[in-house]
Amino acid sequence: IPPSLLNYSLSKRTNKYATLGELCSHIGTQQLLRMKRELKALRRGWDEALVHLLRIHGKRLRYLLEPFANTPKVSAALKELRQMQDQLGDYRDHQLLLQHLKLLGDDEETVTLITLLQRQQQQLVKEAKKFCKRSRQQRLLRPLGSALKKLRA
Repeated sequence: IPPSLLNYSLSKRTNKYATLGELCSHIGTQQLLRMKRELKALRRGWDEALVHLLRIHGKRLRYLLEPFANTPKVSAALKELRQMQDQLGDYRDHQLLLQHLKLLGDDEETVTLITLLQRQQQQLVKEAKKFCKRSRQQRLLRPLGSALKKLRA
């Protein structure tokens, strides 16, 4: 999308936002605030439902920003979002696979597979928790905030 599209006038269509960039910035800021709340809650305690919400809100924000990936600030933010989504996605995939395997029964092969997947999932939880630490959050949130401000400009 050409940068000029950010300045596309919405004034005749809405009273609230003058340009498409302002509208995208507003929507993105709402997603970012949700992500901040979820990350803060996850620092207090691990919650699988919150992890899933964080991933969904990150995905929505990524989809909003991707058309503007030609700007360096947006590109940096997208890189961080993709890394977060990859890690949380791996965790979620393991979580769902374990739930399905537990329904299959308790034969020796299934129990062995469940045990192996649970070990892998523990490692994935450790890696995903790194995104909840303050220092890692800043690496994620700063570029996102900068990218959203760039859309407004």
